[in-house]
Amino acid sequence: MRYKFAAENRVGKYLSYAIGEILLVVIGILIALQVNNWNEERKQHVAFKRTLEALRQDLNYNIYLANSDIIDAYNKDSIITMALNNKITRDMYRENPDFRNAINSRYFYPVQDNLSAALSFENHIPNRYMSIVPQLKLLSAQFDRWQDSYSISFETVINYNDWLTDRFSWYSRNDSLAVESNIDYLLNDPVYLNKLSFFRNNYLNNTIWNVTILRSLSAGILAKLEQIEKSEKESDINALFDQLRLKPYNHISDTTGFTTDQQVQFRTGSLIYNATNQTITVFRIIDFRRNYPRTLNPGDFYTPITNGGDLVEVVYENQDSQFYQTVIDGYLLIE
Repeated sequence: MRYKFAAENRVGKYLSYAIGEILLVVIGILIALQVNNWNEERKQHVAFKRTLEALRQDLNYNIYLANSDIIDAYNKDSIITMALNNKITRDMYRENPDFRNAINSRYFYPVQDNLSAALSFENHIPNRYMSIVPQLKLLSAQFDRWQDSYSISFETVINYNDWLTDRFSWYSRNDSLAVESNIDYLLNDPVYLNKLSFFRNNYLNNTIWNVTILRSLSAGILAKLEQIEKSEKESDINALFDQLRLKPYNHISDTTGFTTDQQVQFRTGSLIYNATNQTITVFRIIDFRRNYPRTLNPGDFYTPITNGGDLVEVVYENQDSQFYQTVIDGYLLIE
């Protein structure tokens, strides 16, 4: 047909026909590319959901490991407090080796690979999950802070053990005389108490604090996924937190005469989660005054510092408010 148009010198019609053919080819290519993009995006979404499920298992596992380290830290804190207040007797040191070995650190092995994998999908994450990206990035940064603090604590313990080895011959022995010499040192050497205080500040107040923040961030992300994937009737965030061995804050109906009663002597991270459909503001109450305001939009959460026993106030959009007392291993779910 082209040749017929050309032969009849119908240039205009020939050009129109040629342009039409070109447009059809271009449209066909564009459609093919769009279909290919749709298919690729669908594959990315499927891969992300698979990674997200693996990440959910990792978060649960990491919380399980963190809980074990945190319980050990509470025991250490109790021993250190007793030692600093001269409440441990010779017999107590004899009967409980943990009392003689307060300056040591544990290392838990959190799983991070699927967190990095999930963040690698950032440009292909389904819209319904986009709200968790900032929290995933916070968790990734928190892993780095925890690792840095652990490295410092580990070096502190190594240096202390080297110091003991160089100074005391009994340190490398396990006989009864060595045990008694060790107890003499624990009871009478003021340097030990200084090192104990330094260890509490270095390990409990930093490394374990970072572990509690890791736990709270992980629990918050699991709660957010619960909200995203289930209807309001189906989701049960309280049950989720209970399963993770977290404890709810205590509701305070009357703050008259309230006094802070710290549960531990080092800072920990807890969790405040806004599961309502309104913006709220959380205050920490110190000397009956509002401090450190934190605004939470619906679905937001944060990890405030607490020693347990602090007073917080939740203020709603209509200016109604509720008071709560923090607890260690604690959370506040605002519904």
